[in-house]
Amino acid sequence: MFAQHKRFKQISMPEIYLISPFLKPSCEQRRFCARLLSSVKRESRQRYSSYYKNTDEAKL
Repeated sequence: MFAQHKRFKQISMPEIYLISPFLKPSCEQRRFCARLLSSVKRESRQRYSSYYKNTDEAKL
């Protein structure tokens, strides 16, 4: 399961939400998916915040 982490990183956020219901929800996979989603959310938040710092929209 953990070996697939790199492959999952290439999948966009909505796709993860589409895929996750189809995974067999064993306890380990649920924990893994929760951790994966939280890390993706954290990364996207950092990416968007740094993006807005570099644009004029941040100054408005």
